[in-house]
Amino acid sequence: MKALIAVLRDPASARHFTPADWEALLGEGRRTRMLARVHHLLAQSVPDLPQPVGARDMLSGHAHYVAHMHVLVRNELRRIGAVAAQVDYPVILLKGAAYLAAQLPLAAGRGLSDIDVLVPRDALDDFERRLLAAGWEFDPSLSAYDDQYYRAWSHELPPMRHPDSSLELDVHHNLIQVTSRSALEAAPLIARAQPVAGTPFHVLAAPDRVLHSALHLLMSDELRGGIRDLYDIYALCRLAAAEDAGFWDDLAAHGRALQLLRPLYYVLAAARELFALEVPESVWSMVREARPAYPVDRAMSTLIRWHLAPRIDQPWRTAVAEQVLYLRSHWVRMPPGMLLRHLAHQSLVALRGPQGL
Repeated sequence: MKALIAVLRDPASARHFTPADWEALLGEGRRTRMLARVHHLLAQSVPDLPQPVGARDMLSGHAHYVAHMHVLVRNELRRIGAVAAQVDYPVILLKGAAYLAAQLPLAAGRGLSDIDVLVPRDALDDFERRLLAAGWEFDPSLSAYDDQYYRAWSHELPPMRHPDSSLELDVHHNLIQVTSRSALEAAPLIARAQPVAGTPFHVLAAPDRVLHSALHLLMSDELRGGIRDLYDIYALCRLAAAEDAGFWDDLAAHGRALQLLRPLYYVLAAARELFALEVPESVWSMVREARPAYPVDRAMSTLIRWHLAPRIDQPWRTAVAEQVLYLRSHWVRMPPGMLLRHLAHQSLVALRGPQGL
């Protein structure tokens, strides 16, 4: 992952790339879905950079594909916006759709294949009814167990899709699973959400975007988002700090108030290590208070590094990290009894197939 991280940290480093470095960059960028982002960074920072023909064509192709996906997302946001305009509660865009709607620099070259929105818990039923009336549908193959899992235990409805769209819509009422060991009250985040000018949507406040990305990466996604999601956090922090001198203090204070300093510690530590993110010492001292005991801290730091910056010559490290982090993500999301029942059910599905249950 050295070539990709080098370009993400300093696009001008590509001036010194050898053919082997370019080959590594393309492979790493393809695996992490970041080739369009690389294309954008190189075009913005080193527009005169000579590139191998194959690399130029591959980067350009991925950039065109992501631009096409952005058109599809904007079209879908107009459709969702027609529903959101009818309600008197905030409909908050999350992650990629939020970056695009708010026209953040981070959106350039960032791929996305679905749309995530957040509504207050007491508005969830109303928003679901309105979406169904407007044509959105749940997957007809959704099992009774999975429907129950989403509605009773998860932080979102089952995925929805409009017949005229290829994009999935995920409607959230919280940012983490309601059965998680660390309860999260979404109301303070919703209260701080900011309207997006010219649209019926809101987005999370800048510090809360970082907190959500940290939660998503460490508690909802077992780091499947990988280096792309960590780069989002790095870019969000840099942009917000440049625009608001109080960003870092607000991030730490709100993270503490919501009891989210532990996931924030993990992602900021990784961003400091891999991208040299500059965090004010006073803020870093507060965040570090949430780190776990040394053995756990050392183990988690190692697993995160193995997963986010894998070495091709040591694939066993990535495999170990993926399995341990997968189990950890379930452990923090469910009580032990529920976790055992869920894993047993999933194992039966895998053995018999979904139609066999």
